[in-house]
Amino acid sequence: QYLSASRSANNVVRSSQYDGSLSSYFGRANYNFRDRYLLTATLRFDQTSKFLGPVRTGTFPSVGAAWNISNEQFLKDVSYLSVLKLRASYGQVGNQNAAPNYGYASVARNNQNYVFNKTPAPGLAITQINNPDLKWETAITTDVGVDAEFLNGKLSLTADYFERRTKDMIALLPVPDYVGQAPASANVGSLRNRGLELALNYRDAVGKLQYSVGLNFTKINNVITSLGGANPIANGNVLVQTGNTTLTDVGREVAYFYGLQAQGVFHNQGEIDSYRGAAGALIQPGAKPGDVKYQDTNGDGVITALDNTYLGSGTPNYTYGFSVNLAYSGFDFKVLLYGVQGAEAVNGAAFNLSKSANFVGAWSNFYASRLDRWTTANPTSDQPRVTSNDTNGNDRFSSRYVEDASYLRARNMEVGYSLPKNFLGRYQVGGVRVFASVDNVFTITKYTGYDPEISTAAYYNNPLSYGVDYGNYPQSRTYRLGFNVQF
Repeated sequence: QYLSASRSANNVVRSSQYDGSLSSYFGRANYNFRDRYLLTATLRFDQTSKFLGPVRTGTFPSVGAAWNISNEQFLKDVSYLSVLKLRASYGQVGNQNAAPNYGYASVARNNQNYVFNKTPAPGLAITQINNPDLKWETAITTDVGVDAEFLNGKLSLTADYFERRTKDMIALLPVPDYVGQAPASANVGSLRNRGLELALNYRDAVGKLQYSVGLNFTKINNVITSLGGANPIANGNVLVQTGNTTLTDVGREVAYFYGLQAQGVFHNQGEIDSYRGAAGALIQPGAKPGDVKYQDTNGDGVITALDNTYLGSGTPNYTYGFSVNLAYSGFDFKVLLYGVQGAEAVNGAAFNLSKSANFVGAWSNFYASRLDRWTTANPTSDQPRVTSNDTNGNDRFSSRYVEDASYLRARNMEVGYSLPKNFLGRYQVGGVRVFASVDNVFTITKYTGYDPEISTAAYYNNPLSYGVDYGNYPQSRTYRLGFNVQF
């Protein structure tokens, strides 16, 4: 049963097995009064094997209502208004994905060492404490919105404002070192998201030219409102060399970048000697010309981890999109643009490709910009010097590796031609269209990594590493030629 419980000196065999179940029931009721007043109510029950006792079952209600004002008599004579609908909804959704399979039970692992007469022997041991009170994580969403159409449906507008509060967030609760076991999962945090979504579309025709234009805008802010009394969570160590790059704390967004604030490099000894604290002592006594200058954030006269500060976030200020569709005498063209503004990214690859010391191992190649590093012959460079003894800590994580990851990307462009139907009628064919399409056409960005869009994705689905670029493969450009036939 335990394949790795053998006494082999070179044991590499491992096995694992988990059993789990999820049972769900839900019901829905709809009410519609003359297409003016609409009401929807849903009640959902979920049971999971990941929790114990009464908390195993989660009850999640939701309700939505809408008022179709444009169907009221007092708006019947408003010719320019086609549709006007007000909406509001409230709902709860449960999440058990972050919970371990047996979080309510103490977990024993095999291949743990016991010592008998100074000789180690493998066996089972409890390695993780339990939490029988672990329960569903619940997200409560409130939304208000409006749908409107004008000019016989040519112009349409959709707007939504929402607030999503997540309570009883499941995370690992730190335990004192003397416990000697891994931390238990617990309901320790809460999160609030607030956002605004807008979509505007217009379609019309000028002679034989038919066109439509679409705009959309989204702004979302997230704030940690509670960590259950636990300390801030440091994470984002996606490349061992960088160490932790993010911090999650009450009052800030999830996984903001946290490190030293770099202020360029010392170009000469005079700049080092003049960088002193309130007491007159050198702030960076180990620095040499060409070393990185760090901000003494807390003003204590020395550079330590206590000077780490907010360096930005992978969460954008807003996102936007733009689309155009054109059709003329059988020809059609469409383009889709998408943009992100105000997001930062940690360029983890740049951390290793811009080092000042330790030129060994897998990261022994470097950016060409390092050829312009500080030297006595190039004293005005802002690239740190190369040294075999990094007494200043040039290679520690800092704002040097946090970049603007805003971008505008043409996701798709397509051009096509449809054969005239009067020509196809003799062949009993409903329609024939040929087209050429390109995905990932171009990207406008200041980011120096592979791809700003990949960089703002969560590392291996870990939300606490959001925005940390670990140098994965960029998106490819795809070309397609095709045709559609309708019979």
